[in-house]
Amino acid sequence: MKNNTLRIFLDSRDWIILTRVRTGKENDPLLKKIHDKIQKMSDSGNAIFPISMFHLEDIMKRTDKISREHVIDIMIDISKGWAMKPFLLYFKKEIENAALNRLGINSMHNISSEIIGNGIAYTAGEEYYVTSKNPEIQKFLDEKEDELRAHVNSIESMKLILKSDSFAKYFYKWTSEYEKLAIKLEDNRIHKRTMTKIERYNYELAAYLTGRITPHLGQFLWEKKIPPERVVPTTKSDIESFLENMPAVNVFFRLILARDEESPERKIKSNDMIDINHLAGSIPYCDIVVVEKMFANLSKKQKLDKKYNCIVCSSLQEFYKIISQ
Repeated sequence: MKNNTLRIFLDSRDWIILTRVRTGKENDPLLKKIHDKIQKMSDSGNAIFPISMFHLEDIMKRTDKISREHVIDIMIDISKGWAMKPFLLYFKKEIENAALNRLGINSMHNISSEIIGNGIAYTAGEEYYVTSKNPEIQKFLDEKEDELRAHVNSIESMKLILKSDSFAKYFYKWTSEYEKLAIKLEDNRIHKRTMTKIERYNYELAAYLTGRITPHLGQFLWEKKIPPERVVPTTKSDIESFLENMPAVNVFFRLILARDEESPERKIKSNDMIDINHLAGSIPYCDIVVVEKMFANLSKKQKLDKKYNCIVCSSLQEFYKIISQ
């Protein structure tokens, strides 16, 4: 367990199933037991069920406003406002920790304690401030900052914000972007099929290091006046070792690679990136993760669950069996 309170991450599909149970559209007795068990775990404080920006991207696709609001209600009721930052907002910290670790220096960021927090800001992973150009009003805002922040982060305010039409419209634009990305990634995968499996792996490993890791690593080493040759990996095994010391970054890379290699006959879907982003943050920093069967199997095959001490389930039913033991 990664802290004293269980961190349990549910797939968007599972939030929808729980909503169907809550609204009476799903009458399966087992699912009703699962719903009640999850609610009890949340109410007791023994477990938290964080939501994320990627959940919201999924949920906001639902064009039926009433249906969407029902899902939001249960997500906030069970999560109690706990949310996980998108891993893209802290992967640089993982790079910095890994760089220092290679020098025998302790990590400078306690990511596990930073990535989950309570309140609307954590759904985007960014801090927010209420400001005014009027000095008198600003003085009042400064004095009431804690009170205002508590109000905005309350469950009632979170529901109000997430249910607003303007908030939903913010996410609509991402649907077409994910579809375009899926087409691009599929074209790239087809192009690389002329390579052998080993060649593809070596290519992806080198591309990931130079494209995703090196830019920030170089900047960090320059700022800290650390000679690059003391940190930058140069051999294949060294790169792999360095990558494994960056949990979310490593999970993201391994699942992208596994998706392309393990299921070549399956076309890349627009939702794949949402699922992989979910898992990149949740597998290393949560205790239990429930995700669709394909990515659950890929995660286990890559032994990511064992590496990061996380139980990965492919359904709410499997999850229920585990917590009932």
